[in-house]
Amino acid sequence: SDQVSDQVSDQVNQILEFCMEPKSLLDIMELTNYNSRGHFREKLLNPMLERGLLKRTNPDSPHAPNQKYVTIKKD
Repeated sequence: SDQVSDQVSDQVNQILEFCMEPKSLLDIMELTNYNSRGHFREKLLNPMLERGLLKRTNPDSPHAPNQKYVTIKKD
């Protein structure tokens, strides 16, 4: 439904704004009120990484404990 996609795009915009500075997975989950990592990765994080909206600060070890995510700034 459109309502779901609107909600997601609001969250995407919120995350992009928030991640101008690198943030941890938990920081972003807190921002968007997700409490399941799996659900959050599937619904928001992975699609944003795939679409080139966010990048990992430590791309060589996706599961590094100090992993952060940062907005890819479009020129």
